[in-house]
Amino acid sequence: MRYTRQEKIIGKSGQGKLISSTVAIIGVGALGTATAELLTRAGIGKIILIDRDIIELSNLQRQLLFVTTDVGKPKATTAKNRLGEINPDVKVLAIDDDLDFENISKIKCDLILDCTDNLETRFLINEYAKSNKIPWIYSAAVGNLGRVWVITPTSPCFRCIFNETTGLATCSSAGVLNTITTSISAIQTTQAIKVLLGKDYEKNMITFNIWTNQMKVLKVKKNKNCPVCAKKYEYLTGKKKTEATKLCGSELYQIKDKKIKVKGNFVRKKKITIFKGRALVKAKSEKEARSIFSKTVGN
Repeated sequence: MRYTRQEKIIGKSGQGKLISSTVAIIGVGALGTATAELLTRAGIGKIILIDRDIIELSNLQRQLLFVTTDVGKPKATTAKNRLGEINPDVKVLAIDDDLDFENISKIKCDLILDCTDNLETRFLINEYAKSNKIPWIYSAAVGNLGRVWVITPTSPCFRCIFNETTGLATCSSAGVLNTITTSISAIQTTQAIKVLLGKDYEKNMITFNIWTNQMKVLKVKKNKNCPVCAKKYEYLTGKKKTEATKLCGSELYQIKDKKIKVKGNFVRKKKITIFKGRALVKAKSEKEARSIFSKTVGN
């Protein structure tokens, strides 16, 4: 009974394919929460959630699975608990960790959905997906503009058109409307369902400006000089990585250190939240963040 309306469109066999599918969602923020909820309601068999961040008050304007009492909690685990209330038939695995070249091999799925807020992670996803022949869907939403693009093992890849890890606007620098994040999530989810069902999906990049109601489809071509298409993996091998990272839309810095140990999933103190192998520090600069980290955790 749960999926009867959906089965009128995709059929019982289509619903069966969704139930047998595994999808990984990288980033459980504005895009990730909306996409995870839609896929959970659609009956995806297994969803893997990966996010390194904790919930802040400013997130609640657009991150749909969270409420005020969730502030300070890890995003992935909190989202998992909420999704379990929505559809207990869906198996949800939460990973409260930073996705990097050392742990990305844990992702075993049919489709990867990018709901992150930084290019470095997207370059890593792109290389992992390319090397393992896994389709993935890039999505982004900043200000009033969003993009969605399905990338397959045979299509042009993300590195074909994006070459720099800095210089693009973020939600903290440009702001963001909650209507564009939910709209882009709806497009991404629809594309995901099409890919999982083997249906014809849009192969070019979709852009949507919700303020002007302009939707465009941009043709993407392979770059003959693309290092990833030539099987040169800089991010997947760890040649390019960042140890101290400022998280989007906040005064949080992530500092990674393999020596960090905690009892339980995490420990939260005044300006620092400590996980195994990393810490999130609230500070106005990287220097201040490292100072707080040193005083609290040690060197």
